[in-house]
Amino acid sequence: MGQKYGVFDEEGKPRGFYDDEIHDNIPEEAIPLTDEQWKFLVENQFYGRWDFEKNDVYLLNNGKPSFEEYRQQVLQALYNKTRSLLLPTDYIVIKAYEAMLRNDTQEVEDIKTDYAQQLEQRAAIRAWHNEIEYRILNASTSEELDELLQQILTYTGK
Repeated sequence: MGQKYGVFDEEGKPRGFYDDEIHDNIPEEAIPLTDEQWKFLVENQFYGRWDFEKNDVYLLNNGKPSFEEYRQQVLQALYNKTRSLLLPTDYIVIKAYEAMLRNDTQEVEDIKTDYAQQLEQRAAIRAWHNEIEYRILNASTSEELDELLQQILTYTGK
């Protein structure tokens, strides 16, 4: 591979990488990188930064997220878990919505009856989601977030 380059925001966070053997148009603000610097930034995508004064790479917070970054990561884990738990029964909601669009109130009632258990499970998942989201947003320590993340990872929706 050829000479590698990086483009960084004002805080040194990578915004793009280029290689002169691959890219014809390398931005003017791109900074030449050694292979070692490029590899470091690629391997440490979330916390690798460029130090403009030293012209070198470093690890933000020793590779640990700030409390707010960690909160956002736990929230994302919650959203992903909730989505994965609701996805298998989304077809029920779609069926009910389509019946509503057709003004077929009898079919809507039949769906509510036929899928009552799944609809109750969906409601319970949404209630769990809302409770955990509230607790994440109001957490004040990393330990609280650790506990909530563990609950998210082990929750089955049943």
